[in-house]
Amino acid sequence: MKTFKSKYAHYWPELRSKHLNSSSMQSGSLFLVQKYKTDFDPTKIPANAQIRSAGVLKSIFLIWKARPEVVEIPEPLYYRYLPKTVLLVSVISLLSKFRKCPPKFVTFCLENGDKGLMPRRLSYISSIFWVATITPLVRYLVQKLDKVAFGSELAQSTLKTWLTHNQIADLDSKSRYFPQLPSKCECHPKLLKVEGSVLFIGELEARKGIPLLIDAWEKHSKEFKNSTLTIAGSGSLEIAVNQLALRNNNVNFLGQVNRDTVHKLMRASQIVVLPSRRSGSWREQIGLPLEEGLAHSCSLIAPEDSGLSNFLIENNQQVLSWDFSLEELVVALRSSTLNPVAVSSEKLPTRNQRGVAEDWLLSKSDLGE
Repeated sequence: MKTFKSKYAHYWPELRSKHLNSSSMQSGSLFLVQKYKTDFDPTKIPANAQIRSAGVLKSIFLIWKARPEVVEIPEPLYYRYLPKTVLLVSVISLLSKFRKCPPKFVTFCLENGDKGLMPRRLSYISSIFWVATITPLVRYLVQKLDKVAFGSELAQSTLKTWLTHNQIADLDSKSRYFPQLPSKCECHPKLLKVEGSVLFIGELEARKGIPLLIDAWEKHSKEFKNSTLTIAGSGSLEIAVNQLALRNNNVNFLGQVNRDTVHKLMRASQIVVLPSRRSGSWREQIGLPLEEGLAHSCSLIAPEDSGLSNFLIENNQQVLSWDFSLEELVVALRSSTLNPVAVSSEKLPTRNQRGVAEDWLLSKSDLGE
């Protein structure tokens, strides 16, 4: 496929469906991708957009060839791709010196992990060495960015812990905060919510709270025999989840499902649970199931680390402490079952805020033009 000139290029090593929310992307974007997340729906790709599988070197070549006005890159604290992102920005910046209109670099930030904690796969490295190595790379990227959108206040404060006072002032001048609230979803209006129905959608991993959810459900279902639990997703704990379903007639394990099925499940479920637990430097940033649960008028059980936690607390949702116990999760399931409270659609924006953030990042406003 021939690469056309594009106004926007998105270097997103891992692509999700929510990345395609921006209306600006309909005008012909170039997406440079290494892998697709499990929630990615290929039917949502804009007809006039171009998606190319590309590593960092190929991405540099394609961006140079496409001559975009704006290049969106992974956030500075996306450690897995940080060295590659620094390489891409450095080379494109150098090559752009030979062009009249160099591209602007923008990013969207959600990372909320503690500075001194390393990714689990690098836990053998000294934290002092880790911080000393990563700090100059993070500061370099922040310096090169023209616009920064934050999806949570915690992401904003987390990034600032890596910066100097002067860089913090510069960041404040070129950044905006967009609370990651969804708009109301109007899908499948004929589906009605099933009383006592609980839904988990996501990765079947320990950090998503699956072991605790399994144990909590065993206790919950003894008191609420008519309650049902539907689990959709894939991961290393699939066997444990499947065994739970075999032991309990009120548990339905679906495996990985497509996006239309996700909407149907959300529409029919009364409660959405996401009992994520901290793991190394990882924290639940927002929680896509929580966003979708809000959009579909579900009662929510969420972790304190989510960037939506303050909003959820203000609207009488169940928010678990960061180190919640099994009993705390059981109590949250019980409270939500007895009194399921959904956030009123009037509290939600008329448009998904991730799309609003993307449109601001890709626009010429506040770019010194």
